[in-house]
Amino acid sequence: MADRESFSVRNYLRSLIGRYFAEYIPPSASVTEIGLPHRSMLAWLPATKRGARAHVDQRVLAQRESIFSGAYPDRVVLNGALHYEPDVQALLERLRRQCPPQARLLLAYYSMLWRPFFRLAGWLGLRDFNREENWLSAGDVENLLRLSGFEPVVSHARVLLPVYIPLLRPALIAIGTYALLLAWNEYLYAFLLLSTEKQHTLPVAMG
Repeated sequence: MADRESFSVRNYLRSLIGRYFAEYIPPSASVTEIGLPHRSMLAWLPATKRGARAHVDQRVLAQRESIFSGAYPDRVVLNGALHYEPDVQALLERLRRQCPPQARLLLAYYSMLWRPFFRLAGWLGLRDFNREENWLSAGDVENLLRLSGFEPVVSHARVLLPVYIPLLRPALIAIGTYALLLAWNEYLYAFLLLSTEKQHTLPVAMG
């Protein structure tokens, strides 16, 4: 039970992010993650991703001339690293200079709505209590990327909550199904109030 609880609370978010990142990592691509060691999500990448993996501690970047050691990676991952970086634009500009043209940058950052959850988890001892330097919006991150010479390709809001809540998924499915049925069953109102075929809703058009 303790192991299951530890996985649910501490590693739930990393496992989700690992699965999402895997969608943009070819099986043989090499991956370098930049961030804090205890927040690494490399271990949560699927076993089908067989490329070389490396982790760079962002706390020592200022002491290194080159970010990467050895061959340049195909994918560079920043999993929450922007929140702990004093100068985000300087880090992105440095990555832009040192990344080869074919490399792709994968970013994960947290919604400002999560800030109370992270604070509470820190006080309860469910996470390492580190005070985040930055809480950036999606627009802020996109602007910083463009200013640094990157071209954003795709952006998703993928995780609803950063913690595992038992039975939440069945409840959301039930609520969504109920809402869909309510909307679908408004056939009579749509049939009586909408006079032209162009205004007909899908249930009326199919009926």
